[in-house]
Amino acid sequence: MIRIVNILDYLMKAGLIIFSLVMIGTCGLQVVSRYLLDHPFSWTEELARYSFIWWSFIGAAYVVRLNGHLGMDFLVNMMPKKARTAVQRIVFLISLGFSLLMVYYGIKISIIQAGQEGDLIPISMAWVYAVVPLTGAIMAVYFIFLFFFWTEPEPLVECEWLPEAEQGKGP
Repeated sequence: MIRIVNILDYLMKAGLIIFSLVMIGTCGLQVVSRYLLDHPFSWTEELARYSFIWWSFIGAAYVVRLNGHLGMDFLVNMMPKKARTAVQRIVFLISLGFSLLMVYYGIKISIIQAGQEGDLIPISMAWVYAVVPLTGAIMAVYFIFLFFFWTEPEPLVECEWLPEAEQGKGP
């Protein structure tokens, strides 16, 4: 399981880098073609948009691996450690259910969109929508991994953003 997660981590990071470069490249090409060549390329905006969609979903999946999504944990933090761990595992299971819904409905939407092509780039829209079930499956693997291997981080003793000289000083 850890080997699979490590491979997914590598692929997620590579995907984020690739789609970031595609977005930067196509947006830069759009600026150059518009202002220097006086003839903007029409396809660059669409490619940047599709890259941004993939980048967003891949990024969301990778943040699941880091357990970095926002959470309302004010009440949970007041519970004893065993209760906090149990609540976190329940959250992982609920999130696993959501990611499996992403897979199911993402496949359905991708199949429906298979006959439609992009406006300017002649690719099937199924490729654009395919990111939903793909990242849903990756999130599911990550949630299963977190369910079994997650440990509660140690609480911070010091404030991260306060300079060391001011640590421990009262008002």
